[in-house]
Amino acid sequence: MPLRTYISTNAATLYVNGWWLDDAVGIQYQVQDPNEPLYGYRDYLFRDVAVGNTIVHGMVDINFRYRGYFSILLSRIETLESKLKAVKESGDAELFGEFNALKNALNPRNNIRDAAIDPRSWSTEERASLLESPAENFDLRNFRRLAKAMQEDFWQTRAYSDREEQTAIERNRIGTWPDGFDLEIVYNQDGTETLTKFLDPALVERITNVRIVGQSKILQNNVPGGGEPLVERYQFIARNVN
Repeated sequence: MPLRTYISTNAATLYVNGWWLDDAVGIQYQVQDPNEPLYGYRDYLFRDVAVGNTIVHGMVDINFRYRGYFSILLSRIETLESKLKAVKESGDAELFGEFNALKNALNPRNNIRDAAIDPRSWSTEERASLLESPAENFDLRNFRRLAKAMQEDFWQTRAYSDREEQTAIERNRIGTWPDGFDLEIVYNQDGTETLTKFLDPALVERITNVRIVGQSKILQNNVPGGGEPLVERYQFIARNVN
C-alpha cells in the first residue's frame, strides 16, 4: 500500500465551477448504477445483466447568509468567468494574469502577497511587511482592513437595499437556475494544494452537471440564545462523479 496519511474532514475543500466555496460546511452524495438481471424461460440463475441509468443524488450544506445567496453566487461566478474568458481572448497576458489572480486568491490558505491583488493602494513591500510581521507586533487591524477590502471588491458588499441582487432573476430559488454546474472536492493533505494546480488526481472528485432539486432550512435553538450558524441544505441530482 502507498504511504499516505488518512484524510480528515477539515482537509476537504469544496469548489463551484473551480471557485472556492468557503461557506460550504458539508456535502453528501451517492452514485447509483442499477443493473437488472435478465432471465430466460425457466432459468434459475440469470443469464445476463442489463445496465441501467446512472444517477447521482446528494445534498450540500451552506451557511445561510441571506435569501437567494446560492443563486447570487452562481450569477457572480458566471459573470467573472465570462470576463476572464474575454480578457484571455484579448491577448493581454498581463491583464489576464492579474484577473486570474482573483480566482487564485479565493483558494484556501492563499495569502494576499501570493495572490498579487491589492484592493487598496498598498505596495508589495507594504503588504509583505504586514504579512511577515512577528506575532508580538502583528498589525491585526490593518490585516482585517485589507481582508475586508478584498471581500468587498469580490462580493461588492453593500447595504441590501442598494445591492444588484434585488433583481428578480437573482432572487429566484436556486432550483430555478437554468444551467448545471460542477462541484469539485479537493482532499488537501497539507493545505497547500489548490484546484488549479493540484497534482494528484486521486485526491480530487468532480460531480458534474449538478442540478438543485430542493432546499431546506431548519432554525432550532436547543439553548436559548444559542449561537450555532443557520445552515441551508440543497438537495441535488447530477450526471456523474469522476
